[in-house]
Parts: sequence; structure tokens; C-alpha cells
Amino acid sequence: MTVGVAAGIAFALAAVGCSQTADPTTEESNIDRSLTDFMESASEPYRGDTVKVLAISSAQATAMAEMAKDFEKITGINVDITTVAENDLVTKAQVTLSSNSPGFDVLQTLSFFVPSYAENEWLYSVDELEKNADITYTEVDEAAYAPAATAQLTYADELWARPMFVATQLFYYRTDIFEEADVDVPETIEELLAAAESIDSSETPAIAMRAGVGPTQNLFPWSAWLYNMGGGYFEAYDSETGEYGGPTLDQGESVEAAKVYAETLQDYGPDGALTWAVADVTRAFLSGQVAMIQEGSPFGGTLNDPEESGVAGKVGAFAMPAGEAGSYYPSAAQGWGVNRYSEHPEAAWLFTQWASDPSVLLESSLRTPFSAPPLVSVFDNEEFRAKYDFPGFLDSLETSLKGESSPIGGPYIPALQDWQAVGQQVSVDFNKVITKQISAEDGMKSANEILKSALK
Repeated sequence: MTVGVAAGIAFALAAVGCSQTADPTTEESNIDRSLTDFMESASEPYRGDTVKVLAISSAQATAMAEMAKDFEKITGINVDITTVAENDLVTKAQVTLSSNSPGFDVLQTLSFFVPSYAENEWLYSVDELEKNADITYTEVDEAAYAPAATAQLTYADELWARPMFVATQLFYYRTDIFEEADVDVPETIEELLAAAESIDSSETPAIAMRAGVGPTQNLFPWSAWLYNMGGGYFEAYDSETGEYGGPTLDQGESVEAAKVYAETLQDYGPDGALTWAVADVTRAFLSGQVAMIQEGSPFGGTLNDPEESGVAGKVGAFAMPAGEAGSYYPSAAQGWGVNRYSEHPEAAWLFTQWASDPSVLLESSLRTPFSAPPLVSVFDNEEFRAKYDFPGFLDSLETSLKGESSPIGGPYIPALQDWQAVGQQVSVDFNKVITKQISAEDGMKSANEILKSALK
């Protein structure tokens, strides 16, 4: 199996090499025996095929790569994994799919882009794949998936990718630094800013968050600030038609949210961090260079893993603090989608079912530092709770996943069909605010015009 790891994110897959691969057919494994029996039988015509997978270098890629070893042993199907940074995956997926290329058979599919992929018919829908009864495992427990996971990967009443994780974002913090400064865990944005001021130092800056350009970079964490402070992208959302009302990024609350987020990074962040992406943020926390970050729940296990983290045992977590408009939490789902132009769609579908099966996802979260499987039952699993029991993590994770993600009832990130292009442009304007190239007023005015154009 070939694994290509993007520079600077090697920690995400390093755990695979040091983990112990259990025999998936033994009683010690959580993997359903009926699944392994089915895979062994159904894969017979496809033994020797190679499934090429495009994934994000992340905790979830670590988990998938580990479980791919079992899949290869059982089926005789080879799995060739390419992992890249998140922004690069978005670009590579767009190029691969839009050119009808068979370059990747299975792609890690972000929920934000499902409308575009579905409208362009770039992926097989799950309903279409399931029509091949010979290679469809029918005993999968569909009720095991978190509703938010399947909902975000559904468009036009069809599921376009099998869930592989559902996540929120939490704040991770250094418990030793908070204790030394006698700072309580923040519950509001105002308290968060006060905490940042109290713990900030030249040796260990207070906070790092995604600031770089990309619809999955600065816009993803900032959207929660935007909503909690009373702002938003649009004034309304019609869940039946998927249509949005007028854009509101140029209104006072939205402008203030952009200003506060930017100034927080400028005043309390590390030098050079105004263009950081997810890899930079997580790496800084792992190496003890920053006291607090806002990042994805899938990283929780890695950030507190003694084999991966220089601050393990000193990590706590809390949910997104409330603003004057209340509490809204980041929400994202990702799944394994099968390229419609794959040269090995049958083998790809078998692998997709394996990599997204609830029993496999649970097993992967116990073998690797993957703390965000898309399962409703995971919080009741004693092994899972014991493994990820560090201060505040499980409670804040549950609170965030059960909370609302948008004040207008729509998806956390706007589900526009051309969001990849629109979000990129909005992100560029926001980064100009963060890097002090333009004012928050001018940046949000420009971004608002982009949203207006997108609705025409």
C-alpha cells in the first residue's frame, strides 16, 4: 500500500506505522464477522484490482489507512492511498472529477461540495451503487450513523458519499498554562478574549486559528464567531428549495465578527500565523508553541496522544463560546465517494462500504487517534470513553454535535452549488482583513457583493 503524505502533516499518518493491527476475524475485534465474511466472498472477482484513494492528511486518514490493511488481507484488493493537505484535496478532487478522469476511484468528499458534485453527476450516488446486490452488504446498521452525517452528505434526496466522519470544532487549551494564570474555561466570546489576554506571552502566544485562504480554512472556524455574534452569510434559508435570502455579510454584526476574529489573531497569535491553515495550527499546538487553538474534533485524540504530542497530559477542551446571539457550533461531515469515471467501481464500492461500516469505524477509533467517527452510539462505548477521557473533551464534543449550527436553519457553511468558487473568493477577502490589507468594513462589503452575484 502506498501512502503519500503532505509535507508538514506527517504526524497524522505516523500513528499508522506504530499501531498494532488486530486480526479482524478474532473475538477481540469490534468488526462484525458477517462483514468480513461478505467481503471475502464478494471480492473474489476483483482480487488483484487496485483502488486509488484520495484523502486529507488527518486523523481520519490515519484511521482509514489502518483499516485498509485489514481490507487488503480479507479481499486481495490493493489500496493505494494519496494524502494531501485539505486545500490540495479540494483542488485535486475538482480537477479529477471535472475532467472525468479515473485518476482516483474513491475520494474523501466534503459535505460543502456535495451539491456541486451531485449536480454535475461526478460521483455515483449510494442508491445507484447499492443496486448491485452481489457486492452490496445489506446488514449494515444504518441507524448507527449520526443523523447529521448522512444529512450533510445528502442532496436531492440521495446520499452521495458514505459517512466516514462527522465533526465539530472545539477549543483545545494547555491546562497547565490556564492553571498557572488562574484562568477559568471561557463560556462566552468575551471571556475567551479575556483569557487570551491573560495567558498571552512572547514565549507562548495565546491562540492560533485557521487564517489562510480557502473555503475550508478561515471561513470554517470563523463562521461560528459570525453566527454567535449575530451575523451571517444570508438572511434566510428555505430548506425545501435550498434557496437563500439576501446576503448579510456587510451588516454591522457580520463586520464586527470579522474584525474581532482578525484582531484576536493579530493581537494574540504567533508571528506569521495570519496565513496559517489547519496543518500549521495543529502542528503549533502539538509542539507546544501556542496555548490554545480552535480546531476539529477529529484531532482530539492526536493532540493528547503521548506518542504524537509534546503536550499530551496537559490538554483540555471546551465548546465554542457563546456570543450575544447565542450558541451555534461548527458542523461538517465527510464521506467516501466513488468517482463515476472509476475504472474499478466494484472494488471501489467494496472498499467504500468497508471504510464506512459502523463496526470498522469504531474499531479504527480504538486502534488509532481518531476521535470523531460518525456514530451515535460512540459515546456509550466504554473503550471509546476511556481512550478519549481528557478534561472537557467528551462533554464539549457531545454539546457541540447536539447543538444547532446555523441561525437560519441551513447548513453550517452555505450549500451553494458553486460554493468552491464563491467560498474561495469570500475567503480571499476575509484573509485580506486578517492580514490588515483592508478594513473589516471593506472586506465584508466586497464579500457581500460576491454572495449577491452568486444568487443571480
